[in-house]
Amino acid sequence: MTKEIELKVRLSEANLPALTDFLNQVAMPADHSTLKNDYYDTPACALSKAKAALRIRHTEGGAEQTLKTRGQPQAGLQIRGEWNWPLSSPALDVSLFEQAEVQDAWPAGVDAKTLAVVFGTHFERQAWLWTDASSDTTIEVVIDQGLIVAGELEQSLLEVELELKQGNANLLWTLVAQMQSVAPLWISDISKAERGYRLADLAPQWQAKLPVYCDQRMAEALPQWLNAEMNALQRTLEQAIWAEEREAAVAAIQHVQGLRQVLSWSGRTLKRSATKELRTALETLRLAIWELAKNAAQLEDSSWSAECAKWQQNSTLASALLNASRALYELPWPEVEEASSHVGRALLRHWLPDDLARRFEQASAINNWPDLHEAIVQMLVITRYAQAADRKSGWIKTAVATRLVLTGMLECYLFDEEPNADDLNLMASEFRHLITA
Repeated sequence: MTKEIELKVRLSEANLPALTDFLNQVAMPADHSTLKNDYYDTPACALSKAKAALRIRHTEGGAEQTLKTRGQPQAGLQIRGEWNWPLSSPALDVSLFEQAEVQDAWPAGVDAKTLAVVFGTHFERQAWLWTDASSDTTIEVVIDQGLIVAGELEQSLLEVELELKQGNANLLWTLVAQMQSVAPLWISDISKAERGYRLADLAPQWQAKLPVYCDQRMAEALPQWLNAEMNALQRTLEQAIWAEEREAAVAAIQHVQGLRQVLSWSGRTLKRSATKELRTALETLRLAIWELAKNAAQLEDSSWSAECAKWQQNSTLASALLNASRALYELPWPEVEEASSHVGRALLRHWLPDDLARRFEQASAINNWPDLHEAIVQMLVITRYAQAADRKSGWIKTAVATRLVLTGMLECYLFDEEPNADDLNLMASEFRHLITA
């Protein structure tokens, strides 16, 4: 088994010539190949549910069988196990899964005998090798352009992958930042396999999940929460701008605020100076995403589609997302003493409800309705964490009801529909009752 460490980005086809010219200058052209890939799964999509992917890649030189297992995103970098086997014929060889190392990682309950092709990806690949002699680092950069095919359905494919072949993984960020200077590049967490399952209508709707547990040490929890929020932000922005999903733009507001909120809880673990770069990038993201969300709420379909095409070319937002992701990846997480780290339960079960009540009182003092939008999102984030933490307690019902009221208030803001005084007073009364119940 090898460990695959890569960074994936998207770009519009209009920016492809500029990026290709740049790579020809800074890296060594490797090869150009035509790749045909068949992805396999069981009738119940057991591999997909286990976050694994199995494919056979057909090239002019022969066929190769690849298994990739569940990965762990780290601020945009993808790290996952990978097995590659050359094949003497282009047929699936299930005997390869009998190897002890593979069996240890093979998803439980998956019957290899039931595997069959579920979709394919067919594309042209252009590759370069970028090297840094001082650190003995080699990075392969590939541009894949073609189609994802599921039955009679097709979807265009254009993405760039930077894979660490040897050396320092931090230089993946260095190289992609250089590439960003010539073309807006959008960090993407969505694999070709996931796109294929979606096209074949075999993938459940993605939902953000918070790894929140009350008994967790904060020193362990904070990096997990920040990575979860960043992963969700990257995905919702991609869904909004590239798939034109309006709801995703609104969700992105909460995830950028979630990152800012979690950073505000990290004072005992991280020095404020260590988070300056991340906070600066998040502020740029926050301002741009509010504009994106208001466009998503108010524009007609034809105008929204054209607006998304403009956002794909927005180098400010794309760069801010890249900078925030890199800053999160490079945060210096220190070791903390046991006595000072067990604050998870207090934070999630006591501080958050109190913080929610305090923020509501502050919001109540704001007379200008449009100025309430930041407070509304802050309270939405707090209730999301409190709801995730108290899964087994009675407060979860309060959190759910609170979020419904807040969501209604946020929608009013996005649509520029100021509620009348009676409606606003009613929402305030309901909200006060919920947080003091």
